[in-house]
Amino acid sequence: MFNPQNAIDSYFQTAALEAGKKVGGLESVYFQANVLFSDPIERQVQQLMCAVDNCDYYEDATDRLTEAYYKQDMDELLAIIEEKQDNACDSTPEEDATLIDNRNHNWMRQLPAIMAAHSTLFAVGAGHLPGDEGLIHLLREAGYTVEGVTKNNLE
Repeated sequence: MFNPQNAIDSYFQTAALEAGKKVGGLESVYFQANVLFSDPIERQVQQLMCAVDNCDYYEDATDRLTEAYYKQDMDELLAIIEEKQDNACDSTPEEDATLIDNRNHNWMRQLPAIMAAHSTLFAVGAGHLPGDEGLIHLLREAGYTVEGVTKNNLE
């Protein structure tokens, strides 16, 4: 189901540019690279080898994550994201905070001003949506109404 060459954020960026809309980001490429590659090289090698040695697991998890995303099942999304294999492949709480939670809170400091300035569509990775530290909860906690978008309510 998942096609990395046809990511939803790329689709929306392309459609927006074709419609003459402004496209921007909440983080710089430098910041994102630092998030992804700031672990010690030994840990990066360990994570890479986990991906190589567990391709079937990660492919299955990606398929399940994609399915849960399209069903808008935030509980299932969170369960898949928090799934552990009880080995060195498991992310640490610090790694989770760096990759997801801290970024969500940083974005929450930016979103209100952006939304107040003009109507905006934000495309983020599925892992940023569910849970108490997820953007859906944080936006609702800040007083915003958050609703899922489906093909049916776009027509």
